[in-house]
Amino acid sequence: RMEIGAAYGRLWSIQQLCPFADAGLNALGLLGAAGAVDARPILSNGDFYVRLPLCLLTLFYPTRKALLLAHVMNLAAFCAWTPFVWDHQYWGAATEATFVLLSMRSESDFVGAARAQTASLYLVAAFWKLTTSFLDYRTSCATVLVAEALVTLPKLLQAVASSAAETIFIAAPALTLVMEFAVGPLLVMSPRLGVLLGLSFHLVVATLPLNYACGFSVNCIVRYGLFMPHHVAAALREAVSLGTWTAVHAAAVGVAVIGCRHLHGGIDTHFVACVWLAVVYVRSMLMTLGRERQGGGDAGSVWQQAWDMIDSAWVFCSRHIIVVSKDAMLSQDQRRRLKEIEAEEKAALQQVKAGFSARRVAMGASAPTWLVAAVTGLTLLWGVAPAVLGLQNMSALTMYGNVKHWGGSNHLLVPTGLLHRADGAAGGLGSRLSLALGNDTLVRVESTDSRLLASLSPADSTDQLPPRARRLMRAAGASGRYFGAYYSRMYHGEGRGVWPIGGNNESPAPYALTAYELSRLLAMAREHGEPFSVRLTLLPFRASAPSSPAQWRDFDGRQVIFSEEPGANRRSCATVDGSPCNAAEQTLADAPAPPRWLRRLLMQYPVPLLPDSEGEIHCSA
Repeated sequence: RMEIGAAYGRLWSIQQLCPFADAGLNALGLLGAAGAVDARPILSNGDFYVRLPLCLLTLFYPTRKALLLAHVMNLAAFCAWTPFVWDHQYWGAATEATFVLLSMRSESDFVGAARAQTASLYLVAAFWKLTTSFLDYRTSCATVLVAEALVTLPKLLQAVASSAAETIFIAAPALTLVMEFAVGPLLVMSPRLGVLLGLSFHLVVATLPLNYACGFSVNCIVRYGLFMPHHVAAALREAVSLGTWTAVHAAAVGVAVIGCRHLHGGIDTHFVACVWLAVVYVRSMLMTLGRERQGGGDAGSVWQQAWDMIDSAWVFCSRHIIVVSKDAMLSQDQRRRLKEIEAEEKAALQQVKAGFSARRVAMGASAPTWLVAAVTGLTLLWGVAPAVLGLQNMSALTMYGNVKHWGGSNHLLVPTGLLHRADGAAGGLGSRLSLALGNDTLVRVESTDSRLLASLSPADSTDQLPPRARRLMRAAGASGRYFGAYYSRMYHGEGRGVWPIGGNNESPAPYALTAYELSRLLAMAREHGEPFSVRLTLLPFRASAPSSPAQWRDFDGRQVIFSEEPGANRRSCATVDGSPCNAAEQTLADAPAPPRWLRRLLMQYPVPLLPDSEGEIHCSA
């Protein structure tokens, strides 16, 4: 067994077991609401007959071979489930793939690489929020999430927050960016501060009524154990030692159950796991502080070590500058004495550096520099490139970023959807991928009588937000609209049928999408088997060229109706006045489903076109 690996293995197993426990609670009628909105799906008997036994094995016997087998099976299941996987599952799969690839190296190599990877993924998630639509509080997902958080506060605090709601909402996008950009670097440079900030963020997410993304929270919180591995291992042993801290952990679980029933109307394992893991990490931090006060383990506090290193470097540099600049003014004895001081300070500086190196080894971060650099570079490339190229929308690490994935970019630094711009006739890999995406026509869907298509796009979920949250947002000048296109696709893809959006009191919103996504959705409607019709308008804009949602909304073009009866194999295309479709419209109506390999990778976001929109992307997650 491995001490660090055992701690990681047990935490990883707890994360994997949460969806199975929730399935049991659901069978007993105890699961709060529908559980975490982004819980890892359980889609086949293989999950129960293969993954479940392996997760139980690694929970109690986290040996290297058992963990390796469990990780390989998890990755195989992940590949089989695509495209119906959550974005945080890609995050988790990255860590699991790193474990598998480094399974023949030391556990410190894995821990060091996984730490760098986790910090990089936080940076990528923050990077994709540098969009004009996220930074505009009127359309930002930050406003929606903060409004949800405000209504979970006690009544007195709600009253105080309501009086400053507009100021809070205006500041929400910037504060969210600062927090997400800070978590990754802090986890590396000051693990205690990084873990505390990350825990605060993810515990708030665990309280949200609608965007209860606790699957993502557990996924991230579990990986914090990589940043204090020895102390987390000790805290886990202490939790089952039948001592005082066992009672503390039991009490925390009890409080979490009560809190979950209050917030979510039932018991949810993801919520309970978040709260319990927070207790584990707080105890781990107390252990590190206790060792430093007692002079054991690490040599002095982190801050004292950092100050000593900076102070020694400053004194050395300043003395060196004096020697160089005033060499002609010093006597022989003065020069000799300064050289002795310089030698002493070099030795002291080396001791401080050695202390830092010893601490890095103790914290499990002694992976070779080349390995950390390689993992960091590959992670950043994987986190950014798919959305830039246009190969991923949903499931990319652009969560809650209000990203414009096609028809131009709203990101402050990088373009998006570059493959739409590739010339399909030019040859090369980019051109072949461009051809697979089909023509780059944009379409505005006006309405449909298909329950399935209406639930998939634009999946208006505004009425599912707490009424008070909607009132607060609209009083502050925000749109107060929210769209759940990703969730609706996951719901249908998991075999649960049509997502019951419910009676929506909002005006039905038309939406824009690419010809690729339209053909993918029509193929899903045909597989569903019910007759359907779709009224739409071909737009004179391209996915490959910059244009705005306001232009897509305001264009006045002729409308056509696609009608199909899949069971009878009947299909028609005509304008609203009954005249036949032209060649371009007929081509869209008859377009086959995209290649299977591309459908497993790319689900594109539709863009709701609201009457009060000024061209920004409204929150859809």
